[in-house]
Amino acid sequence: MSVQLSVVIPTGKSPTTLSRVLEALEASDLPRDLWELIVVDDGGTDETVAIAAPYADTIVRLTGKPHGAPYARNRGAEMSRGEILVFIDDDVCVRPNTLRRMALAFLDSPDVAAVHGSFDDEASRGMVSQYQDLIDHYLHNGSRGEAGGFWADCGAVRREPFFAVGMFNEWHFSREQIEALELGHRLLDRGFRIAFRSEVVAVHLKQWTLARMIATDLRERSVPRSRLLMKRGDATLGPAIPEKACAALSWVGFLLGVLWLVTDTALFGILSAAAFGVVLLLNLPVFNVFRRRRGLLFTLAVTPLHLLHFLLNGIALVFGVVLHHSIGDPQPSATVQAFSEVGVVKWPPVPRPVDSATKPPAKESQGGDT
Repeated sequence: MSVQLSVVIPTGKSPTTLSRVLEALEASDLPRDLWELIVVDDGGTDETVAIAAPYADTIVRLTGKPHGAPYARNRGAEMSRGEILVFIDDDVCVRPNTLRRMALAFLDSPDVAAVHGSFDDEASRGMVSQYQDLIDHYLHNGSRGEAGGFWADCGAVRREPFFAVGMFNEWHFSREQIEALELGHRLLDRGFRIAFRSEVVAVHLKQWTLARMIATDLRERSVPRSRLLMKRGDATLGPAIPEKACAALSWVGFLLGVLWLVTDTALFGILSAAAFGVVLLLNLPVFNVFRRRRGLLFTLAVTPLHLLHFLLNGIALVFGVVLHHSIGDPQPSATVQAFSEVGVVKWPPVPRPVDSATKPPAKESQGGDT
């Protein structure tokens, strides 16, 4: 029986969770002859190869400095044989039934081009990590089957649509940011369907701290999303209207609170409390999920994190607008740009513009460098 799924895992230096991720895949209940495993070693070490070798059918080694997850996923996809490309991050453990449920989702819906699931909401890690996973779980489950974007932490896409739209935009995203969301919108722009399946679940192993949450939200999510929104002029890439309102109200409440502390004027304090109160009311569905899953004490403990999330969104919107109008889109280095202008698109680390003609190449020998 031929390979149906190609699982692509980008990884690199210090792959602390890679062995657990590969062990979880090995425990999948989908017969092994129906899927292949491709590990893309993006600037890693011999240790990375040693960890992957007992599990992987193909190891793609990208030499030199890391090229980023979008680039690594594309190189893995080019080496694949399966009709369905499954992307798993190196800190995400699938459940035994995850691959099988992905395959069934495509069989049940032949018109669907891509499928993704969500993180398990039963993880027993720190408070910030649980908050992040619960938010992702809530947002994904709120899509009611039709997804407005793609999710590459644990998502799958049919081979033909993936190559037809130009793969991940490695030209624009030199590291893991919102490239999956952007890919999803190119798929939707071309008329392809993306489905969310609540039964497709994986466990996130990333350990979040407050500092890491703030840095990731600004550098990897909100600011890049804001810049991309400005470039496209497409409101569908931006936050939903309630989220924008919550971001604005949170900043109003914060600034009024500062004025209250500085001037000791009671009116400022009352208005600040009212602004934050409206934000809390708008987020009652989220807090109800937190309460049902973790209890009242956890809900109260993560409420400041949720308000901080909206404050960060407000900062990101301003930064995105300023960066878009001051320096424009992110640009590759001068060397990379020069190679691209003369038509060299296959040699690493030259990224490929997303609008170039893209065809899946012939399968290369297993284990070779790209």
